[in-house]
Amino acid sequence: MAASRSRSSSAARKASAKPSGSLSLGKILTPDVCPLFAKPNSGKFLASNILGGVLQCLISLLIGFIPPTAIGWYAMLVKAHVSFMFNGCLAILLAMIGPEIGKSLSASQMKVWALTMHLGTFLNGAAHLKGAISGTKCSLIRTMGRAPHGDDPVMEGMLMMCGVCIVIAVALTVLGLHKRIKA
Repeated sequence: MAASRSRSSSAARKASAKPSGSLSLGKILTPDVCPLFAKPNSGKFLASNILGGVLQCLISLLIGFIPPTAIGWYAMLVKAHVSFMFNGCLAILLAMIGPEIGKSLSASQMKVWALTMHLGTFLNGAAHLKGAISGTKCSLIRTMGRAPHGDDPVMEGMLMMCGVCIVIAVALTVLGLHKRIKA
């Protein structure tokens, strides 16, 4: 009986003990947790980055099945469909270039490249999908006509973040390719 009490109290101590390490961005951005951050010339890196683009293309195709009557603003849904497909293709293209630029960029630059590339390409379609569902738009999308429910500042923030992320990813791509050409 004493042995069972000591086992249960030791199990209770283990359950209530705090984890040995705190969760930080450096621990999340490791190849073990996220294969996007594997070595740039590894097959795991290439496959995981291509997978991100292919998943965006799949989201685009699934959006095509949504009927016009089930959504707040169908014209914006078409824009979301096109955005996810185009940005999925952009992500696949950049992923194919990734191993080549990985030979000339540092590991931290490649982490930033992968993160901004996927975040930027995904946010574009996601912002348009949000606008389609809520029937809103933002000041960055003036060509879509009048939104049924006005402007959406969250959507505008998503599109601004998308633009910044894609510019960073493409700038790192140009830098990496330029260094490879000079080498």
